Amino acid sequence: MSIPRDPIFDAVHAAFLPEPASEAAALARIRANAKHRLTTPPPAATPAQPTWLRPRGWTRARVLAVAIALVVLIGATVAAAQSGVIRRLFTSQTPSAQRMESLRVTDHPSGIEGPAADSVPADVEAALQQLAERPHGTGPAFGRLDPDFATRTLLSGRFGAKQVTVHARRTVDDRVCFAVSAGVEPTLLFSNCFDSFFDLEAPIHGSALLTAGSIHTVYGVAADEVTGIVVRTADGATSEALIGTNAYYWDTSVAGSPPVELVVQLEGGGTVTRPVDLTHGES
Repeated sequence: MSIPRDPIFDAVHAAFLPEPASEAAALARIRANAKHRLTTPPPAATPAQPTWLRPRGWTRARVLAVAIALVVLIGATVAAAQSGVIRRLFTSQTPSAQRMESLRVTDHPSGIEGPAADSVPADVEAALQQLAERPHGTGPAFGRLDPDFATRTLLSGRFGAKQVTVHARRTVDDRVCFAVSAGVEPTLLFSNCFDSFFDLEAPIHGSALLTAGSIHTVYGVAADEVTGIVVRTADGATSEALIGTNAYYWDTSVAGSPPVELVVQLEGGGTVTRPVDLTHGES
């Protein structure tokens, strides 16, 4: 008995599942579909671009500006390193007064009892006060002298025929102002103030002057670790500077040639050589 065909089923079957014209045609279609799937590569995925590389806002002009800024920054860093600015900025500097034993003892009644105040000429006291209150280069003044600390005599002795004294006083922010007097009857010759011993290897601070009478003078103050200073002159001769407590003095009354180098002697036996930068002054 044959089953009658449903005309609606036949219509749907013909629309969505058309029968191939023959079995051979059906096999050919299957092979073609399989070959297409095997030979067609999958679509390549587009990698995500980092936000900072996206073209939005990064014009050629902006890239050029950033490159120029980097070149300028590198140049400024090299120049600062050569001038010693970086070393000063990134090296912890102890205030000068804290590295000078002669200036670390207070005279204040509530502090550590120190030696009696030294006898200091009035012109020296006045010079130190003026130095402390005077603007330092393009910066502010050093500030007033510390009332808890008296002026100290760092050096007193004879150098050749001269009597030499070096006095110093600390300021309220631990800086140091000092004055040098010399002569048969000592008179004030030089005075200066400074912050810190920026020369980390040879912690001294001073000057070398050519004064009236063609006298070359080397003077200054030194940190506690300095034990002596030898002056080498242009003719190759050497002679020792007069050394006190944190101070030194030398002039050409004991040598015929100008100074060219200072050999700074340190605790432990080490030495550091520094060139003399000779400037001109008046006595």
